Order: sequence, then C-alpha cells, then structure tokens
Amino acid sequence: NRTKINPNVVFVIGQPRTGTTHVHNLLSQDTETFTFASTFDVGFPSSFLWTGGWLPRLLKGMISETRPMDNMKLSFDLPQEDELATNMLSGGVSPYMAIAFLKRSVWEKLLPLWTLELESGCGKDQKEKWKESFLYFCRKLQLRAGPNKRLLLKSPVHTARVSLLLEIFPNAKFVMCHRNPYAIFTSSVNMAQKYYSYSALCSPSSEDMLQYVLEQFVLMHEKYIADKSKLVQGVTMGSSSSKIIEVRYSALDENPLETVKEIYRTLELNPDGFPIVEKTVKSYLEQLKGFKTNDFKPLPRALKALVKRHWRLGFLDFGYDFEDDD
Repeated sequence: NRTKINPNVVFVIGQPRTGTTHVHNLLSQDTETFTFASTFDVGFPSSFLWTGGWLPRLLKGMISETRPMDNMKLSFDLPQEDELATNMLSGGVSPYMAIAFLKRSVWEKLLPLWTLELESGCGKDQKEKWKESFLYFCRKLQLRAGPNKRLLLKSPVHTARVSLLLEIFPNAKFVMCHRNPYAIFTSSVNMAQKYYSYSALCSPSSEDMLQYVLEQFVLMHEKYIADKSKLVQGVTMGSSSSKIIEVRYSALDENPLETVKEIYRTLELNPDGFPIVEKTVKSYLEQLKGFKTNDFKPLPRALKALVKRHWRLGFLDFGYDFEDDD
C-alpha cells in the first residue's frame, strides 16, 4: 500500500471487438516506457508477485494457445485486461460478473457496475470496493516494474469510466478504439457464442445474449460520449490534443505501424525514443504475418435494421455510413 503509482497511466478503451487487444499488444512492445498486466497476473491477482516466476511453467499445458473467438495468440505472459483481476479481488464488483449470469433478469441488475456512478444505481460500498481492488492491483504492477514505468491498462468496460479514471489519475491518457457498428455486432455475437459458455454458470437464451450485446454497447457509448464532451476536445486521429486519441479499426488494420506512430505523436508518449520502439513493433508485426481475422457473412437485412435502430449514435458519432458494412 505504500507503493506510489506513476500518475501518467495510459488506458486503451473501446467497445469489445474494436481492436483494443491489438493496440494493447502493440503498445506493450515498448517495455522501456510501459508495464502491463499479463494473463497470469490477472488470473492470480493475489499471488502473482511471488508465484509469477515459477507457476506459469507448471500450468503451461492448461491454457489454450489461441482465443476461442478469434484465434489470436494466448499465453500467460501476454497483456491482458486489468478488470479481470479487479473482478476477482473485489469479489465480483465488475460488469464481467454479467457473463457468468447472462439471464436478463440478473445482468440488468449489474448494469450500474459499468459506470460505477451512484446516480446510476451503483452502491457507495460497491464503488469503494472496486476502487480499492483496482488500485491494489495497480500498486502491485507498479511495485514489480519500478517507479518510472507507466501503467498500460486495457479493458473495454473502462470506456464507460473515463471521468472516474480521470478523478483517480488526472494525468491519464486514453486510446479510444472504434469500429463500424455492424462489424462490432457480428463479432460480438460470435464471441458470445464461442466464449461466454466458458464463463457462464447458467444457460441463457439466445434472446438474453442478444439483448446483452445491444445494451452493453449503448451504455458504454453514451457514457463515453458524455464524458468526452465534458472533459476533452479535439480527439480525432491527428489532432493536437495530448489527452486522448480515437483510433479507427480500419486504419489500425491497414497500417498498424503508422497508427502506433500517430498514437505516440498525439499523446506525446515517447517521441525521442520512438525509433527504438519502432524496431520492436515491426518485429512484433512480422510475427503476425499470416494471421487471418474472422471472415463473417454480411448481416441479414433484419439484423442490420436492428443494429441501426439500437446503435444509431454509434454510426453518427464516429462517422460511419449506415449502408457500409466495413
């Protein structure tokens, strides 16, 4: 508890299936600037400081080599979402508890945990428990890395918490990933079908899962837009802002190296040392050659109409065409 967290935290946020993992992995190549939570860290948040040197080797055969929803590489040492650790340390004060109970009658009661706002129905004790658990995990990461490295944290649920995170870390900076809502919907449904069963403690109906995907997007999008309008301005790619940058999935997919450069320039992360970082990023991208993203069929007309109706603001606020599937 005596460990001081470097206040210059960088958060990677965005709806699920918008490229947040890819950005997280790319930025984590800069090990001189950043430290991050690994898959092992978030899986063993209470003990990783003393078990991290030996337990992953014993458990190596127990983890899949790829993620079930998109075949991205998975291992104990790769970057992972800090919210998974907070969920465990707080005893379930996290939106991720909803994945275990995907019946609407249950997950609707957990919606206030996305924003952690008292006005939204979050209990004061819940908010404090989340904050206590989150900071405890962050201190452990900082203790291991030393005082100079910046925490690089990524969890889609943080998209609905920009104002809260700025209260905790006023110097924090954000990388906001976004994508065509039709593509988000298709990929999110695929993830629900292929991944949620690993965490579910019940058998939800297809309708309950569909409504969860729809409601989650609306809640996070509306809260992010509200926070952005109050707290930051000039946040588009290439702007002069140094607080937040919005990254379009198509730009990330087509030219990841240039996207990373733009993130560094806009957020003023490490301009003098970027040539060194560039080499490691290029090396990492070489390892990804041959990786194929999921190839989905176009959405049927009825589902496109459903997405357009529920996620209308997701198209308008980020400049996506209602007729464009990409």
